[in-house]
Formats: sequence, C-alpha cells, structure tokens
Amino acid sequence: MKILGLRNTLIASALALIVGSCINPPKDRAEKHNTFWLPGGGLEMVQPADIAVMPFKLRTKDTEIPSGELREQLYRGLLDRLYTPLPFSWVDTGGESDAELQVTMLRWDRKDLSARGAVLARAEARMVKGADVLWAVELTREVSANSFGGDARTDVGVAEMRCAEVFAGEILALLPVRDAMAAQ
Repeated sequence: MKILGLRNTLIASALALIVGSCINPPKDRAEKHNTFWLPGGGLEMVQPADIAVMPFKLRTKDTEIPSGELREQLYRGLLDRLYTPLPFSWVDTGGESDAELQVTMLRWDRKDLSARGAVLARAEARMVKGADVLWAVELTREVSANSFGGDARTDVGVAEMRCAEVFAGEILALLPVRDAMAAQ
C-alpha cells in the first residue's frame, strides 16, 4: 500500500512539474529568443528596391560589437530577399535610396563566446522611407557559431564573425521578401 502511495505521489509531482513548466516556460529560453513587432507598416505597399544599409547605431554597454561584419551580412542578405543594397560608399556620403535599413544594437553579450561559441544579441531593425517606418522589429537571439565547425570552434574572433552572420540572417528572416511584380 505504501508503494502505491509513493508511486502516486511521484506521478502527481511529475505532472505538476510538467504542467507548471507549460504554464510558465523557463525564463532563460524566453530571454534568448524573442521577437516583438514594433509600430510601422506599409512595406508591402511601397516595395522599395534600392536599399541603403545604414551604419549601425549602438545603445548598449557592450563595447565589442562586429558592426562592420553585421552590416556586410545584411547587405549580402538583402539580395536573397530581392532588394538591391546600395554600395556603402554611396550610402555613407549621403546618396539617395528608396528606403533605409536601420539597425540599432541593444545588446551584444559575449560572455559565452569563448566557452560555447555563442553570443546573446538584441537589436531593433527598421525599414524607413523618409519619416515613414515601413517595417520594424525588435529581436533577441542567442546565436552560435558551433554549427560551422572548424576554426569557429577554436578561434573566438572567427566564432564572433559567424555569430554576426547568423544574427544578420535572423534579422533578414523577419523581413518580407520584395515582390517586384507588386512594385510595378
């Protein structure tokens, strides 16, 4: 009889733990993968083609951010989403564009970079035309270089560049693909 009572108590405890974790998911996971849509809209209507990838703005205490690599990866990734990124030399001297991709880094936490090859990154990204925000998102991601293997597992600098590449991809995955037919 005592064995059945103990068994039932263990089953009840396990069920309570499972139900509790479903109701209140682990905070750690939520802090490492969040997406919040910010005010803005109309990208689908405007369908800008020539995009200026602006230099990154920083609103973080983290001092070592590979903003050049992040900007370069966004530039390359826009091509896959059917946008035409304008040369940085054109953008940085004030050349005109159909819209600007603006990214503000809010966090680039490197504490797990040497141990696990991972960075916790948080940013706001916007597609802006003049004063109009056409698309905007805030995202937090833990990105890892471990899936790349090779030097990324042993060289912290390489690992951080791979993390920048993955994070840029996360931003671009949220950006709608340009519909060239709708733009005509």
